[in-house]
Order: sequence, then structure tokens, then C-alpha cells
Amino acid sequence: MVYGASISYEIGGGIPHEYFDLHTPLGIAYPLALVKKTYPNIELKIIDQAVHLSSNERLLDLIKKEEFDLVGFSSYVWNSMSVMHWIRELKKDQNDIKIVVGGPQFTYIPKLVMKRLSNLDFLIKKEGEIPFLKLVEKLRENDQDYRDVPNLIYRQNNEINENSIEMPPLNLDEYSSPYLTGVLDEYLKGNCKYIGLQTSRGCPFNCAYCVWNIQSTFKGFPKIRYFSINRIIEELKYIKKRIKGDYTIEIYDATFNENQKRLVDLCQKLKKNRLNLRFGVRLRADLLNDKQINILKSMGVGIIRVGIESVGKSLKAVKRSQSQEKINSNLLKTIKAGIYVSGNIMIGLPNQTSEEVIETIKLVKSLNINVFTVNVYDPPTGTEIYNHPEKFGMKEFNKTEDGRKFFENSLINRKQLIELAKFGNKELNSMINDLLKKYKGLVAFS
Repeated sequence: MVYGASISYEIGGGIPHEYFDLHTPLGIAYPLALVKKTYPNIELKIIDQAVHLSSNERLLDLIKKEEFDLVGFSSYVWNSMSVMHWIRELKKDQNDIKIVVGGPQFTYIPKLVMKRLSNLDFLIKKEGEIPFLKLVEKLRENDQDYRDVPNLIYRQNNEINENSIEMPPLNLDEYSSPYLTGVLDEYLKGNCKYIGLQTSRGCPFNCAYCVWNIQSTFKGFPKIRYFSINRIIEELKYIKKRIKGDYTIEIYDATFNENQKRLVDLCQKLKKNRLNLRFGVRLRADLLNDKQINILKSMGVGIIRVGIESVGKSLKAVKRSQSQEKINSNLLKTIKAGIYVSGNIMIGLPNQTSEEVIETIKLVKSLNINVFTVNVYDPPTGTEIYNHPEKFGMKEFNKTEDGRKFFENSLINRKQLIELAKFGNKELNSMINDLLKKYKGLVAFS
């Protein structure tokens, strides 16, 4: 399986943060773990662009040197153009090799991707663990009848066929652990700074601009599914026993603090097992309270990542409800408790005005948050805004081969969006920008 860290091929491969602070590639590790548990004798390999510090062309050479029967790519908004390039180039030299792609960027535009990649064999939609395992079984048996492989798009007899989505496990423990199966052992031995972990999948909210609430959500299922706390503890024990160097356990749940009872239970189990680790979590700042802040501090959370996004009418337009007063109060308490805060705002939301953007920047600056990311918003594939921009007063500005679409609303044009983003970055990350001027070798991202 290949994890492409590059930002995009059209800008020469980019230099994403993974090149400096290595992350475990959970998106490809979970499907590989299930295959390894089922077929322990199958040879599996992760080729991680960030591990090799390689350019796009160098990564292509690394893949070609291996004698793979099946190559898999995980597509994200930051690497989708690179993935398309790699697939085309691989098929030029090795037309018999089978290639499958999955991941959030392509999962909602499968037929578009299959048409634009005329030599792509398979595409897996939504959660890929079980579909990938069943595809591997078919290929091992040389069985070309793919009709019973769920979530699969495949090319056969010059036709594109699309299988139906099947419900994944309600109990996430049915998925094999990428740590307990040893799939990610090489990352634990090296200098991997961010050790990724999932304790749940899904999101309880319905923000129209976001994929968290649709990627792991299925009709008839609860909006959030969980790994058991016992499973999480076993994974953390495994990690702690093997990890070296300076690291953070980065919990990738969409809203880590949505279930306070579970938060308390996890904290108690960590203490009982003497798992003194450093964590980073993503959460809703308006859901925080004094008890949660104390729990986060006691369990070793060193950084929280929060989305403030914007203030004003634009949030109502995208179905996000939040109390700005609670956010302000809770973040000040969090900083006072000694927990680092990383925040995010978005520029270019529906109904957002330049005045609202300026107001948002002033507000978050007054909170003295440690670091802020300023994003020009372009909707991911599958979101309501991507699918129905007219409902949100959005106008398409541009589109790319990999299905990305760029929009502007009726109140801020694209040029103004970029200028406001530059202004916000300068205002909110003044310390980093001062360092950049002083030490020109540093690289910053926002």
C-alpha cells in the first residue's frame, strides 16, 4: 500500500508537514491489518512518501522496484493529483499490475475517477477494511467475479460496474488493530512523532461543509461507533512498550469530548494501567466544561485542536450551531490549565462577509491561542456544499481533474478570499512569521 504525503503533483510534489513530523498512516494500516490477521503469509508493505523523504518521481521508482501483485493508494485532498499521476505512470510500464484506490477524496466521485483514470482497476468507497479483504481474496483465487465485493467500483469488459454499499461492523473491535498485528511496527522503532489512534468513528453533528459526519456514518447506525476501551488500552500498552523518541499519541476522533462518561472511563483505565502518555485530541470547544478540562489534563493531553471556523451568520448557513461565549471561556480555561491550543478558522463560507472574517480574526487573536490555521474553504467531495452549491449561494470558481471544486460566495470574490487569508495568517501567527523573517530556512504551513 502506498501513502502519498505530497501536497499535489501540479505544484511539484509539495513539502507537507509529514516530511518533518512523521505520522502513522492509519488510513491504509487498518485494511492491511485485517488482511494480515486473515492471511498471515501474504507479504504486505507500506511505501510512505514521508518516510523516504522522496519526490513524486522517486516514489514512483520505489514502487516499480517491488514485485507487487496489487498496489493500493489512499486518496486525500492533498495528494489526489499525485495519486492520479502515479497510477497512470505505473500502468504504462506494468499494465498487468492491479491497482486499487480508496480514501475520502475519491469515495464520493467514483465514476468520475474511473473515467479519468482509464487504466484504474478498482475503487473502494467509504470504509475499506472488509471490501479490501474480499478483493484480496478474489485476486488470490484468481476469481474475476467481483459482484459480491461490497463498496467496489471495478472495470470489466470495458464497462464500469458499481457494487452496493454494505454496512460495516457496528462494533469497531471487529477491525484488526494495525498496532497489535504489527503492521505499524516500523513506525514505532523510528522517529515517528505522531502516533495516530482512533477510539471512535463518526460525528454527532451535521455541518454542511464537513465530511466527518458522512464518511463513517451509515443509515440505521448510530452516528458514532466505538472501539472498546479495553482494545484502546491494549493498543496503548503495545505502543508504549515499543515506541522510542519524542512522540504524541494523536487521537483522530472527530469530537473526542462528545461522550463525557466514556472520557472519564478512559482516563480511569489509563491511570489503572499506569499509561503515562502525551496525547493530542480534536474536540468541540463549546462542549468543554471544567470537569472535562481536568480530565484531559490528568490523562496527559498536551494539545487540543479546535475549529472556531467563523462567527456570525455564515455558521447558521452551514448548519453549525455553537456558543461563542462558551468557546471563549473554555479555551481561556484550557490555556490556563497548561494545555496547548491549536485552532482553525475558515474563510469563504456561504453568507460570510469580509467584515465577519475580520471580526473572527480579532476575536481569536484576543484569546491568545497558541497557534492558528487560516484556511480558504473549498468543500470536500461528498459534502452538501460540494453537491448543491446553489442551495448555499456558492458559485463555482474553478475545478480540477481530480474532482476538486473551488467556490466563491456572492459577498467575497476569490481574490479577496486569498488576501483575507494572508491577513489572517499574519495577524494570528505573528510569532511564527517573525521567526520566518529571522530564520529564513524555516518552513511554515497554513
